[in-house]
Amino acid sequence: MKGIFFLGPYGNLTTLYGNILTLHPDIIGLNHGRDKMPEDAQFYDGKNIKEKYDAFVKFVENNDESFQESHTSIDGVVKNLEEFCGYATENPKFFIWKESGFLTSQIRINKCIWYLLSELPDIVFIRPVRNPLHCLQTNLINDHYELYDDTSQGEPLGRERAKYPPALCHWYLRDLDWFLDLQQIYPERFILHFENDKFEDLMTKLNITCDDQWLKLASQIAEDIRPRKTTVDLAEHFHEAINLGPYMGDAFDRIRDDFVTPALSRVMPAWKVT
Repeated sequence: MKGIFFLGPYGNLTTLYGNILTLHPDIIGLNHGRDKMPEDAQFYDGKNIKEKYDAFVKFVENNDESFQESHTSIDGVVKNLEEFCGYATENPKFFIWKESGFLTSQIRINKCIWYLLSELPDIVFIRPVRNPLHCLQTNLINDHYELYDDTSQGEPLGRERAKYPPALCHWYLRDLDWFLDLQQIYPERFILHFENDKFEDLMTKLNITCDDQWLKLASQIAEDIRPRKTTVDLAEHFHEAINLGPYMGDAFDRIRDDFVTPALSRVMPAWKVT
């Protein structure tokens, strides 16, 4: 089976996309599971990668019903797709793991990304881009920071920085920049997917085929993103961070144009000369 792993912060559409994908007839998936992971399946520690990865795949196969307990399933978000397809998969060709914040940090802390890419040639990584302001708002409210590293020093992010909006904005951008650097080297193995991209594009990049009705239902669910209210100062902090830092390229330009500028225009009216 081909492994598909989510990276990046929590609160970033990973549950939604993961739940949709596990409702594909060729895909099984694991939602979280880090606390139950056997030591001999923790391939992300960078030691004995191939053997631990094989054990990890077996762990996924034995826990592939976990998305039925996800909030997207319980809240009825994927109900239409569940009724159309269901979770049963007899001969899976792909599996996904949705534990994005934890896995990203473990890979960086253990400095093993290059070993993973070399020893596991069939794995790919997805980094969703939900509206960053909505993602950050979720992370300010919750305690996901306990699973995050600081992106550079191999240390925990810590509560002080995680609950300070300017620091969290810079952390988000460094985390995304790390992914984009890898994408430049391995464009087919590091897939960036914005919330306003077509879901069909993601399926194409993953080389997953699907029938028209499945794709129609999946796209309707994936593209119906529930917004989250954000504070005025969060938009201003993010605007400052993205413009002061070394953040160049198409992805950062899209974030500025699609999310930051519209937010600022709502809270900072243009100056009028009278």
